Amino acid sequence: MMSPTRKSRFKQQSFWAITLTLYMVAYNVSVMPAIMPKIVLDLNSSVGYIQGILVIFSLVTASFAPTTENLCRFYGRTRVFQIGLILYGLGIGLTSLSPTIGALAISFSLLTGLAATPLISTPWALADMLYDDESTEQATLAMILASVLGGISGSLMGGYLASNFGWRWAFLPSLCVLLFVMRFRRSLPTQVFSVQQPIDWVGGLLSCSGANLYLGWH
Repeated sequence: MMSPTRKSRFKQQSFWAITLTLYMVAYNVSVMPAIMPKIVLDLNSSVGYIQGILVIFSLVTASFAPTTENLCRFYGRTRVFQIGLILYGLGIGLTSLSPTIGALAISFSLLTGLAATPLISTPWALADMLYDDESTEQATLAMILASVLGGISGSLMGGYLASNFGWRWAFLPSLCVLLFVMRFRRSLPTQVFSVQQPIDWVGGLLSCSGANLYLGWH
């Protein structure tokens, strides 16, 4: 049985894991508009393309939500979250190294957008598991604050780094935060479910198809 001191330490590490995750995602979403002019000049693109990349990111993240919940019920929310962290780090790394606007669109909109789905939903679900009623309210406030700070930092810090060192360096802070999240993720509670029904791949495919049809229409 875990001692109270060790249990408290694990809870603190879990808190940092979920709040820093929300900070990281908010940072990367808000950093793109801040560094947009630098990307346009460097990759010989246009503002419209960058705006389209952000729209696709949001659509991919939203459309994959049903499939993510199905995967969480089968394999556990923490395991899916850990896989999402790896894919997210890979996506951000490739985004910062993108040689063309097409590569930027694939790495940020598709890979990072796909990985962001469990990173957005899991912290809120785990907060309900980790804390009681009063502590849950405090944790919820902290997570909202982390998201707000991430958005502000993305605009200010990202713009500063892009102006002084280049737009690719604007993603470095989020990668550093990712390392801390990977360190603290081991303290997250493990969820394993016994589900008899198969994963609804058809529903997930329909969700993704709907997003593709929307993009094709526009």
